[in-house]
Amino acid sequence: MEAAAAHRAYDDFEPSFEWAREQESDTLIVFLPGFRKEQLKVQLTSTHKLRIIGERQLNENKWRRFTKEFSIPSNCSTNDIAARFESGLLYVKLPKTTTLVEQQQKQEAPREAATSPPKPTTNEAAQQAQKSSTSNADNAAILAEKGKAAICELINKDKAKADDHKGETGYGGISGTNGPAQDYKQVVGGLISELKGQRKVMVNLVVAALLVLVFGWYVKNAIYVKNAI
Repeated sequence: MEAAAAHRAYDDFEPSFEWAREQESDTLIVFLPGFRKEQLKVQLTSTHKLRIIGERQLNENKWRRFTKEFSIPSNCSTNDIAARFESGLLYVKLPKTTTLVEQQQKQEAPREAATSPPKPTTNEAAQQAQKSSTSNADNAAILAEKGKAAICELINKDKAKADDHKGETGYGGISGTNGPAQDYKQVVGGLISELKGQRKVMVNLVVAALLVLVFGWYVKNAIYVKNAI
């Protein structure tokens, strides 16, 4: 038998093939007219390739044969590869571990993560909150300084008026309709309106501080103006 094989003349050929692409699997179709099922072998190599071998006898000493290897897709489930031969066509089905839609979703996920702004960490969030609180406190301090300056200006005006009206009646520094009380009320009202844009907690604290400050300055200097008159 070995001697007969040694005298064989082989006709090597390249079989034609095509791929049928589907969402859940790819199917390799190899055209092998004249072959029978028992004359074919389908193997999975150690290099992750699909090898198909075929050999058939044409006459007494002439044989026709082929060996063809195909690359297997990376998303192929190699344990589920199945082959069938029918009417001169070899069908090798290669199921996919993931569908095309799932692959696209996996590819788009890193892109979305790269384009999305990173969420602040706990430390960053605390720093942002501290900056916001400091900013509000700075604004409140600025407004308080404005109020103090405005009150000082009114007190200086009251002192000047007191000096000008010494010995006159009808101006008592408190009871006059257009006196210092009305001016203080306008200043405080303007400051409160300016504070409305701040947060409620800061508004309450600053308004309370301003009222105490205004009341103290007003009482002290109203007494001074009254005594001066």
